[in-house]
Amino acid sequence: EIKSKKSCGTTVTMTIPFKTGVQNLMQYTENVNTESTEDIPLEGLHALIAEDNELNLEIAKLMLEETGICVECAADGKEAVAKFEESEPGYYDVIFMDIMMDGIDGIETAQRFRVNHKNSALFYITSFQDYIQKCMTVHPFAFIKKPFSDQDVINNLKDYLKYNVSVKKKKPKDSYMIHSMDGRHLKVNMNDILYFYYQGNRIVEVIMANDIYKVKNSLLNIYDELNHDYFITPHRSFIVNLYHIKEIDGKNKKIVMKNDHLILIARDKYNEVIDALSFYIADEED
Repeated sequence: EIKSKKSCGTTVTMTIPFKTGVQNLMQYTENVNTESTEDIPLEGLHALIAEDNELNLEIAKLMLEETGICVECAADGKEAVAKFEESEPGYYDVIFMDIMMDGIDGIETAQRFRVNHKNSALFYITSFQDYIQKCMTVHPFAFIKKPFSDQDVINNLKDYLKYNVSVKKKKPKDSYMIHSMDGRHLKVNMNDILYFYYQGNRIVEVIMANDIYKVKNSLLNIYDELNHDYFITPHRSFIVNLYHIKEIDGKNKKIVMKNDHLILIARDKYNEVIDALSFYIADEED
């Protein structure tokens, strides 16, 4: 729009449309459809990439910027730590980090990052799968294996956003009814259940700290009745309470429970178990 008046001058008014982005992850809670990742907006999120390979750094930066994400870069762990210390808690929504970097490696860098950024999403972009166990202490959401594509990065990020929203929207359920095969009916706190073990013929053992109950059911039906904040299915024969996990035996692909029972982890479930335990620990610390 142009307005001009003789001897007074000219006024030019321009309207420039901008696509609305998000201010931070909390903005997703009310309006994101958690059934699909297709419509999840990424514009306006703040990301930091820590990668000492210049080519990989530039590729990841371009991938994220094409989606509207605000990207900052660090050429090594030392530079990343400096950026963390200069920023306000929660400033970075997501971090993409290499593990093997000169000087301060990706694990120590992430440990320093977690001091003030407990709720930000951490993704490791790496070809070193052997370091997964050591990375557990900093609660990464996922490991993106090199070489990676733009869809690998974006899909993992959207999976995190979808998970983040679903957790916030989920209504807690803390009690569980046991209908044992010997005729007893008990209402127990879910957190008192260590794990469920499927014996076969629709017989499931409910393992608790001081008792074992046998019920007639399928693991699928039982899992549907549980609070998924607490329980995971690492193997087709088990449902495990995250609270009672003592450690993950990565070499033998087993869960070590607090009562020292060993639970098998299916090969295709290993990363899922690591992710679930990482987020459970992070939630407990908040």
